[in-house]
Amino acid sequence: MRDRTAEVKKAVERYDGFDFVSLKIEDAFDPRWWSRVGGRNQHDLGVNLSDEGEPFFSSHAFIM
Repeated sequence: MRDRTAEVKKAVERYDGFDFVSLKIEDAFDPRWWSRVGGRNQHDLGVNLSDEGEPFFSSHAFIM
């Protein structure tokens, strides 16, 4: 898949009152990204893609 971040940023810059913030799903799994943005990675959280009702879980509570 082609990264079109620069194109989207350029399009958003045409509108007053909007700030472009690049967020990519893969960043959520990168501890270095969390350090750069001043947040912290929640290693104990997960997502169960087979459960649309309650997809998020704490790994401490997840039992297979």
